[in-house]
Amino acid sequence: MPKENNRTTVAALCTAMHGVGGPNRHILNLYSNIDRDKYRFLIVYCSNKRDIVNKFFLDGGVKKEDLFYFPANKEMLFIPLILGLRRLFIAEDVNIVHTFYLHSDILGFFSAALAGVRHLVSSVEGKFLLDEIHGVSKLKQACYTWINKIIRPYFYKTITVSAELKNELIQCHAVRENKIEVISIGIDIPSEMEIDGDRSESEIVKEKSIATASRFSKDKRFEYFLKAVPEVIKEVPQARFIVAGRGDEESGLKELAAELGIQSVVSFPGWVEDMKKFMRGIDVFVMTSVREGCPFTLLEALSFAKPVVAFDVPGVKEIIVNGENGVLVEPFDLQKFISAVIKICKDPGYAKFLGENGRKLVQAKFSVAAEIKRIESLYDGIRASYE
Repeated sequence: MPKENNRTTVAALCTAMHGVGGPNRHILNLYSNIDRDKYRFLIVYCSNKRDIVNKFFLDGGVKKEDLFYFPANKEMLFIPLILGLRRLFIAEDVNIVHTFYLHSDILGFFSAALAGVRHLVSSVEGKFLLDEIHGVSKLKQACYTWINKIIRPYFYKTITVSAELKNELIQCHAVRENKIEVISIGIDIPSEMEIDGDRSESEIVKEKSIATASRFSKDKRFEYFLKAVPEVIKEVPQARFIVAGRGDEESGLKELAAELGIQSVVSFPGWVEDMKKFMRGIDVFVMTSVREGCPFTLLEALSFAKPVVAFDVPGVKEIIVNGENGVLVEPFDLQKFISAVIKICKDPGYAKFLGENGRKLVQAKFSVAAEIKRIESLYDGIRASYE
């Protein structure tokens, strides 16, 4: 296996990166923290939002020569994309292809095979097989299931970010348990100085900022957050609400805000470029998603000691212990969701208790150093096989 200056070249491949979210930040963390003496790390992605994604990575410190883009449109069909990836893997002497999500697994498998790259690692950070909610027909689901059964044994390891996802892979997708590694996502934990708010005391007294941030996709169910606003405002008139992100559901969410008559208290700032500044400026973080793996923004909110209200769903409930480091409510139970937000806004002591416990959890279990150590250990196992 060819290596540059005794370094192994890893290509992180995500073929459906249409904005800025958890996967982007996760891949950037890997790029920024991997041992450069042993590994050269490339980021390869397909997107219909090239400008946004490129800016995110370049602003995050990724070198231009380490960033490779392929268009995600009809001009770059399945076979041409595989051939394009093959050429790239050969040209860059790629030794390990690390794929993110099933679509990338399939494309990565075939392009790596054609390029003579024998070592593949897969990361599963959310729903493994997308469904009709995500625009994937039952026919396509069946095809993906069939292809997955063929290619999965050839992956050195499949990394999941939660025990729930591991069980799903074993029970529903015929992945062998000894081929799965559970590695929690790591985040850069802010210092005590960094979590201090940058708002004036008068602003903090006047307003309570209740925020959420993610891609605007159907499974995030942001409409429940918006529907809670009129009731929360009645009890907490100083509350202001932030819905940060971009996505296919954006126009529908703005229309709903207009229908509810809450435009004056709800803002849609778009993608968050400085997540630390965003987290410093809010008081409560909410998550109405009905499906998560290991939600990056939730961990970031906890790391800033922000009290959290979220739906009690897989992935989230492996992080939040109800009443200890956040509040969990049954999915779609709007009244309980509203009550939880109001209680946190009205009880500063309770809010502080939840926030401090959340920060302690992240410090103990979700550091970047711990995650990188375990992923490098997987890569090291591959290196050892050919050294």
